[in-house]
Amino acid sequence: MKTIVIIGGNTLGHVIPGISIVNGLRNKYPQNRIIYVTNSKQMNLKIIKESNADIKEFIDIKSLSRLNEIKEFFKLRKYFINLYKKYKVDLVIGFGSFISSVGIITAQMLNIDTIIHEQNKVLGLGNKLCYFKTKKLLLNYPLNKKHRKSVVVGNPILVSNQSKTKKEKLVITSGSGGAKFFNDIMVDFLNNYEDNLEITFITGKKYYDEINSKINNKKIQIVDFIDDLGSYLQDVKYIITRAGATTLSEIFELGIKPIIIPSPNVSNNHQVLNALEYKDYSIILYEKNLTPDVLLTSLKKLKDLNPFKKDCLVSPVYQFIEEVNDVKRLY
Repeated sequence: MKTIVIIGGNTLGHVIPGISIVNGLRNKYPQNRIIYVTNSKQMNLKIIKESNADIKEFIDIKSLSRLNEIKEFFKLRKYFINLYKKYKVDLVIGFGSFISSVGIITAQMLNIDTIIHEQNKVLGLGNKLCYFKTKKLLLNYPLNKKHRKSVVVGNPILVSNQSKTKKEKLVITSGSGGAKFFNDIMVDFLNNYEDNLEITFITGKKYYDEINSKINNKKIQIVDFIDDLGSYLQDVKYIITRAGATTLSEIFELGIKPIIIPSPNVSNNHQVLNALEYKDYSIILYEKNLTPDVLLTSLKKLKDLNPFKKDCLVSPVYQFIEEVNDVKRLY
Protein backbone atom coordinates (compact mmCIF):
# COMPACT_ATOMS: atom_id res chain seq x y z
CA MET A 1 0.00 0.00 0.00
CA LYS A 2 1.20 3.49 -0.89
CA THR A 3 0.11 6.67 0.89
CA ILE A 4 -0.53 9.62 -1.41
CA VAL A 5 -1.19 13.20 -0.30
CA ILE A 6 -3.06 15.47 -2.73
CA ILE A 7 -3.07 19.18 -1.94
CA GLY A 8 -5.75 21.55 -3.23
CA GLY A 9 -5.85 25.33 -2.96
CA ASN A 10 -7.94 28.42 -2.34
CA THR A 11 -10.26 28.28 -5.36
CA LEU A 12 -12.37 25.72 -7.22
CA GLY A 13 -9.85 25.97 -10.05
CA HIS A 14 -7.36 24.17 -7.77
CA VAL A 15 -9.85 21.98 -5.92
CA ILE A 16 -11.66 20.36 -8.86
CA PRO A 17 -8.56 18.86 -10.58
CA GLY A 18 -7.31 17.58 -7.23
CA ILE A 19 -10.59 15.91 -6.32
CA SER A 20 -10.87 14.37 -9.79
CA ILE A 21 -7.48 12.71 -9.23
CA VAL A 22 -8.51 11.59 -5.72
CA ASN A 23 -11.51 9.81 -7.24
CA GLY A 24 -9.56 8.51 -10.22
CA LEU A 25 -6.83 6.99 -8.05
CA ARG A 26 -9.40 5.41 -5.77
CA ASN A 27 -11.15 3.76 -8.72
CA LYS A 28 -7.98 2.47 -10.40
CA TYR A 29 -5.82 1.62 -7.39
CA PRO A 30 -8.21 1.14 -4.43
CA GLN A 31 -5.58 -0.53 -2.23
CA ASN A 32 -3.71 2.75 -1.65
CA ARG A 33 -4.41 5.37 1.04
CA ILE A 34 -5.31 8.86 -0.21
CA ILE A 35 -5.14 11.98 1.96
CA TYR A 36 -6.65 15.21 0.64
CA VAL A 37 -5.45 18.51 2.15
CA THR A 38 -6.86 21.97 1.48
CA ASN A 39 -7.80 25.33 2.98
CA SER A 40 -10.47 25.19 5.69
CA LYS A 41 -12.56 27.63 3.59
CA GLN A 42 -13.32 24.68 1.29
CA MET A 43 -14.58 22.46 4.12
CA ASN A 44 -18.25 22.56 3.13
CA LEU A 45 -17.84 22.00 -0.59
CA LYS A 46 -20.08 19.19 -1.81
CA ILE A 47 -17.42 17.81 -4.17
CA ILE A 48 -14.97 17.40 -1.27
CA LYS A 49 -17.55 15.87 1.08
CA GLU A 50 -18.49 13.31 -1.58
CA SER A 51 -14.92 12.57 -2.69
CA ASN A 52 -13.24 9.20 -2.15
CA ALA A 53 -10.31 10.38 -0.03
CA ASP A 54 -9.61 8.20 3.00
CA ILE A 55 -8.61 11.23 5.07
CA LYS A 56 -9.60 14.88 4.52
CA GLU A 57 -7.56 17.57 6.23
CA PHE A 58 -8.50 21.25 6.42
CA ILE A 59 -6.03 23.95 7.45
CA ASP A 60 -6.80 27.48 8.63
CA ILE A 61 -4.78 30.02 6.65
CA LYS A 62 -4.86 33.73 7.41
CA SER A 63 -5.02 36.42 4.73
CA LEU A 64 -1.55 36.60 3.27
CA SER A 65 0.61 39.69 3.61
CA ARG A 66 4.40 39.58 3.37
CA LEU A 67 4.71 39.18 7.13
CA ASN A 68 1.90 36.63 7.32
CA GLU A 69 3.40 34.59 4.48
CA ILE A 70 6.51 33.93 6.55
CA LYS A 71 4.49 32.97 9.64
CA GLU A 72 2.09 30.83 7.63
CA PHE A 73 4.95 29.14 5.79
CA PHE A 74 6.53 27.86 9.00
CA LYS A 75 3.15 26.91 10.47
CA LEU A 76 2.29 24.93 7.35
CA ARG A 77 5.74 23.36 7.13
CA LYS A 78 5.42 22.04 10.68
CA TYR A 79 1.95 20.70 9.89
CA PHE A 80 3.12 18.90 6.74
CA ILE A 81 6.22 17.43 8.45
CA ASN A 82 3.97 15.89 11.11
CA LEU A 83 1.46 14.68 8.52
CA TYR A 84 4.06 13.05 6.28
CA LYS A 85 5.82 11.32 9.17
CA LYS A 86 2.59 10.16 10.83
CA TYR A 87 1.28 8.44 7.71
CA LYS A 88 4.66 7.53 6.15
CA VAL A 89 3.73 9.33 2.94
CA ASP A 90 5.17 8.01 -0.34
CA LEU A 91 4.06 10.68 -2.81
CA VAL A 92 2.74 14.27 -2.70
CA ILE A 93 0.79 15.85 -5.58
CA GLY A 94 0.18 19.61 -5.64
CA PHE A 95 -2.23 21.66 -7.73
CA GLY A 96 -0.88 25.17 -7.19
CA SER A 97 -1.49 27.92 -4.57
CA PHE A 98 0.38 28.83 -1.40
CA ILE A 99 -0.68 25.82 0.64
CA SER A 100 0.27 23.45 -2.17
CA SER A 101 3.72 24.98 -2.68
CA VAL A 102 4.54 24.72 1.04
CA GLY A 103 3.38 21.10 1.07
CA ILE A 104 5.48 20.25 -1.99
CA ILE A 105 8.60 22.06 -0.71
CA THR A 106 8.29 20.30 2.65
CA ALA A 107 7.99 16.91 0.94
CA GLN A 108 11.09 17.65 -1.12
CA MET A 109 13.01 18.54 2.06
CA LEU A 110 12.09 15.08 3.41
CA ASN A 111 13.06 13.36 0.11
CA ILE A 112 9.46 12.40 -0.65
CA ASP A 113 8.62 12.18 -4.37
CA THR A 114 6.47 15.05 -5.68
CA ILE A 115 4.39 15.88 -8.75
CA ILE A 116 2.89 19.30 -9.55
CA HIS A 117 0.12 20.24 -11.96
CA GLU A 118 -0.31 23.64 -13.63
CA GLN A 119 -3.79 24.47 -14.86
CA ASN A 120 -2.95 27.76 -16.57
CA LYS A 121 -0.99 28.72 -19.67
CA VAL A 122 1.67 30.34 -17.45
CA LEU A 123 3.50 28.59 -14.62
CA GLY A 124 2.33 30.09 -11.32
CA LEU A 125 4.74 31.39 -8.67
CA GLY A 126 4.12 28.48 -6.30
CA ASN A 127 4.80 25.91 -8.99
CA LYS A 128 7.90 27.82 -10.11
CA LEU A 129 9.31 27.49 -6.58
CA CYS A 130 8.64 23.74 -6.55
CA TYR A 131 9.54 22.85 -10.10
CA PHE A 132 13.28 22.16 -9.91
CA LYS A 133 13.08 19.28 -7.42
CA THR A 134 9.78 17.77 -8.52
CA LYS A 135 9.70 14.47 -10.37
CA LYS A 136 7.17 15.63 -12.96
CA LEU A 137 5.48 18.85 -14.03
CA LEU A 138 2.08 17.98 -15.50
CA LEU A 139 0.42 20.61 -17.68
CA ASN A 140 -3.03 21.53 -18.90
CA TYR A 141 -1.64 23.53 -21.86
CA PRO A 142 1.79 23.53 -23.49
CA LEU A 143 3.79 26.39 -21.96
CA ASN A 144 5.43 29.05 -24.11
CA LYS A 145 8.73 28.13 -22.48
CA LYS A 146 9.66 24.47 -22.50
CA HIS A 147 10.46 22.83 -19.17
CA ARG A 148 12.22 19.53 -18.66
CA LYS A 149 10.17 16.89 -16.84
CA SER A 150 6.97 18.48 -18.22
CA VAL A 151 4.15 16.43 -19.78
CA VAL A 152 0.88 17.81 -21.20
CA VAL A 153 -2.00 15.76 -19.78
CA GLY A 154 -4.83 18.30 -19.87
CA ASN A 155 -6.91 19.42 -16.92
CA PRO A 156 -8.58 16.68 -14.83
CA ILE A 157 -12.20 17.62 -14.15
CA LEU A 158 -15.27 16.00 -12.64
CA VAL A 159 -17.60 16.17 -15.66
CA SER A 160 -17.67 14.32 -18.95
CA ASN A 161 -19.61 15.01 -22.11
CA GLN A 162 -22.77 12.96 -21.72
CA SER A 163 -24.30 14.37 -24.92
CA LYS A 164 -27.29 15.79 -23.12
CA THR A 165 -29.72 17.81 -25.20
CA LYS A 166 -28.86 21.46 -24.79
CA LYS A 167 -31.60 23.86 -23.73
CA GLU A 168 -31.84 27.55 -24.50
CA LYS A 169 -30.02 28.42 -21.30
CA LEU A 170 -27.43 31.10 -20.57
CA VAL A 171 -25.23 31.05 -17.46
CA ILE A 172 -23.26 34.14 -16.42
CA THR A 173 -20.38 33.75 -13.97
CA SER A 174 -17.36 35.84 -13.06
CA GLY A 175 -15.63 33.11 -11.05
CA SER A 176 -16.23 31.58 -7.63
CA GLY A 177 -15.54 34.87 -5.82
CA GLY A 178 -17.39 37.20 -8.19
CA ALA A 179 -16.08 40.49 -9.60
CA LYS A 180 -17.61 43.95 -9.14
CA PHE A 181 -16.90 45.51 -12.56
CA PHE A 182 -18.01 42.36 -14.37
CA ASN A 183 -21.20 42.16 -12.28
CA ASP A 184 -22.06 45.84 -12.76
CA ILE A 185 -21.83 45.52 -16.55
CA MET A 186 -24.02 42.42 -16.43
CA VAL A 187 -26.68 44.25 -14.42
CA ASP A 188 -26.94 46.96 -17.09
CA PHE A 189 -26.99 44.33 -19.81
CA LEU A 190 -29.62 42.10 -18.19
CA ASN A 191 -31.96 44.95 -17.25
CA ASN A 192 -32.24 45.80 -20.94
CA TYR A 193 -32.15 42.30 -22.40
CA GLU A 194 -35.24 40.76 -23.98
CA ASP A 195 -35.14 37.22 -25.27
CA ASN A 196 -36.46 33.76 -24.52
CA LEU A 197 -33.24 32.47 -22.97
CA GLU A 198 -33.41 30.98 -19.49
CA ILE A 199 -30.72 32.93 -17.60
CA THR A 200 -28.82 32.13 -14.40
CA PHE A 201 -26.51 34.81 -12.99
CA ILE A 202 -23.89 33.58 -10.48
CA THR A 203 -22.76 36.70 -8.63
CA GLY A 204 -20.32 35.47 -5.97
CA LYS A 205 -21.36 35.52 -2.29
CA LYS A 206 -19.86 38.95 -1.66
CA TYR A 207 -22.02 40.63 -4.31
CA TYR A 208 -25.26 38.66 -4.14
CA ASP A 209 -27.40 41.06 -2.08
CA GLU A 210 -26.33 44.09 -4.10
CA ILE A 211 -26.93 42.44 -7.47
CA ASN A 212 -30.21 40.87 -6.41
CA SER A 213 -31.55 44.31 -5.49
CA LYS A 214 -30.51 45.83 -8.84
CA ILE A 215 -31.86 43.25 -11.30
CA ASN A 216 -35.31 44.30 -12.50
CA ASN A 217 -36.01 41.24 -14.64
CA LYS A 218 -37.59 38.75 -12.25
CA LYS A 219 -37.29 35.91 -14.80
CA ILE A 220 -33.54 35.80 -14.20
CA GLN A 221 -32.37 33.32 -11.60
CA ILE A 222 -29.77 34.95 -9.34
CA VAL A 223 -27.56 32.74 -7.16
CA ASP A 224 -24.48 33.52 -5.11
CA PHE A 225 -22.42 30.38 -5.69
CA ILE A 226 -22.57 26.90 -7.23
CA ASP A 227 -19.87 24.57 -5.95
CA ASP A 228 -20.44 21.89 -8.61
CA LEU A 229 -20.73 24.12 -11.66
CA GLY A 230 -19.84 21.33 -14.08
CA SER A 231 -22.93 19.32 -13.15
CA TYR A 232 -25.13 22.41 -13.31
CA LEU A 233 -23.93 23.17 -16.85
CA GLN A 234 -24.83 19.78 -18.34
CA ASP A 235 -27.80 21.04 -20.41
CA VAL A 236 -26.66 24.68 -20.83
CA LYS A 237 -26.07 25.99 -24.36
CA TYR A 238 -24.37 29.37 -23.72
CA ILE A 239 -22.17 30.91 -21.05
CA ILE A 240 -20.55 34.28 -20.28
CA THR A 241 -17.51 33.58 -18.15
CA ARG A 242 -14.04 34.51 -16.99
CA ALA A 243 -11.09 32.48 -18.29
CA GLY A 244 -10.20 30.35 -15.29
CA ALA A 245 -8.57 27.19 -16.61
CA THR A 246 -10.88 24.71 -14.89
CA THR A 247 -14.05 26.54 -15.92
CA LEU A 248 -12.84 26.57 -19.52
CA SER A 249 -12.05 22.85 -19.35
CA GLU A 250 -15.58 22.12 -18.12
CA ILE A 251 -17.45 24.24 -20.64
CA PHE A 252 -15.54 22.92 -23.65
CA GLU A 253 -15.87 19.33 -22.40
CA LEU A 254 -19.64 19.91 -22.27
CA GLY A 255 -19.82 21.61 -25.69
CA ILE A 256 -21.06 24.97 -24.40
CA LYS A 257 -20.61 28.05 -26.56
CA PRO A 258 -18.88 30.79 -24.55
CA ILE A 259 -18.29 34.50 -24.41
CA ILE A 260 -15.02 34.71 -22.50
CA ILE A 261 -14.07 37.88 -20.61
CA PRO A 262 -10.57 37.33 -19.14
CA SER A 263 -9.90 38.93 -15.78
CA PRO A 264 -7.21 41.64 -16.02
CA ASN A 265 -6.43 41.24 -12.31
CA VAL A 266 -4.42 38.02 -12.42
CA SER A 267 -0.70 37.24 -12.46
CA ASN A 268 1.14 37.13 -15.78
CA ASN A 269 -2.08 37.89 -17.65
CA HIS A 270 -2.71 34.15 -17.62
CA GLN A 271 -6.47 34.37 -18.21
CA VAL A 272 -5.94 36.07 -21.57
CA LEU A 273 -3.49 33.34 -22.53
CA ASN A 274 -5.93 30.66 -21.36
CA ALA A 275 -8.70 32.17 -23.45
CA LEU A 276 -6.57 32.41 -26.59
CA GLU A 277 -6.16 28.64 -26.53
CA TYR A 278 -9.83 28.51 -27.57
CA LYS A 279 -9.98 31.58 -29.82
CA ASP A 280 -11.51 29.64 -32.74
CA TYR A 281 -14.36 28.32 -30.59
CA SER A 282 -15.33 31.32 -28.49
CA ILE A 283 -15.96 35.04 -28.52
CA ILE A 284 -13.29 36.79 -26.45
CA LEU A 285 -14.07 40.24 -25.05
CA TYR A 286 -11.85 42.50 -22.96
CA GLU A 287 -13.04 44.56 -20.01
CA LYS A 288 -11.74 47.84 -21.42
CA ASN A 289 -14.12 47.47 -24.38
CA LEU A 290 -17.02 45.92 -22.50
CA THR A 291 -20.46 47.52 -22.74
CA PRO A 292 -24.03 46.15 -22.68
CA ASP A 293 -24.30 46.76 -26.45
CA VAL A 294 -21.11 44.81 -27.12
CA LEU A 295 -22.46 41.94 -25.04
CA LEU A 296 -25.77 41.94 -26.90
CA THR A 297 -24.06 41.86 -30.30
CA SER A 298 -21.72 39.09 -29.17
CA LEU A 299 -24.53 36.98 -27.76
CA LYS A 300 -26.30 37.07 -31.13
CA LYS A 301 -23.12 35.76 -32.80
CA LEU A 302 -22.77 32.79 -30.46
CA LYS A 303 -25.13 30.59 -32.49
CA ASP A 304 -22.75 30.65 -35.46
CA LEU A 305 -19.66 29.55 -33.52
CA ASN A 306 -17.82 26.41 -34.60
CA PRO A 307 -18.22 23.57 -32.09
CA PHE A 308 -15.11 22.68 -30.14
CA LYS A 309 -13.54 19.33 -31.06
CA LYS A 310 -11.25 17.50 -28.66
CA ASP A 311 -7.86 16.50 -30.04
CA CYS A 312 -7.56 13.45 -27.82
CA LEU A 313 -10.11 10.87 -26.71
CA VAL A 314 -8.05 9.82 -23.67
CA SER A 315 -9.27 11.59 -20.54
CA PRO A 316 -6.91 13.91 -18.62
CA VAL A 317 -7.63 11.89 -15.46
CA TYR A 318 -6.37 8.70 -17.12
CA GLN A 319 -3.29 10.41 -18.56
CA PHE A 320 -2.54 12.05 -15.21
CA ILE A 321 -2.75 8.75 -13.31
CA GLU A 322 -0.47 7.06 -15.84
CA GLU A 323 2.15 9.74 -15.17
CA VAL A 324 1.69 9.31 -11.41
CA ASN A 325 2.24 5.58 -11.79
CA ASP A 326 5.42 6.29 -13.72
CA VAL A 327 6.82 8.19 -10.74
CA LYS A 328 5.60 5.85 -8.00
CA ARG A 329 4.38 2.33 -8.77
CA LEU A 330 0.87 2.15 -7.32
CA TYR A 331 0.14 -1.57 -7.64
